[in-house]
Amino acid sequence: MAFVNEFIPASDVVNYGIAAINQYYLRSDFRPHWTVARDRDIYLREVASGREEFAGDYTYTLYWKGDLIRLDLREKSETKPGRAAWRSYALLELDLPAHLEPKRSEILADLKEALIARNGAGVYSLGVSTEASFDF
Repeated sequence: MAFVNEFIPASDVVNYGIAAINQYYLRSDFRPHWTVARDRDIYLREVASGREEFAGDYTYTLYWKGDLIRLDLREKSETKPGRAAWRSYALLELDLPAHLEPKRSEILADLKEALIARNGAGVYSLGVSTEASFDF
């Protein structure tokens, strides 16, 4: 199944411990949406964003088959009338547990797929076709 953007159902807030994750990461609003592939047990969720000189830097949690992984990305985007939006992602940090190192390439492939599906804003995306590049 492909990744989809959706608001997090109340049952999944409990099942995935979203409240505890929010207490750790969120400084302000609850971001009640994610990009999820349920049948693969994977979700991607933005939990923090930079300001001022760090605008464009984002912290995400990637729940990957039972493990919660924190990662920091730098995102750049550009939209021109009549053209597809363009977005690039640079991986700044990946807190990958040692037992997942052998799965690194698979995890990064899933991350790329989730970011493409997220289309910049998840459930708030305007559905604009986006070209993406990755520096992982």
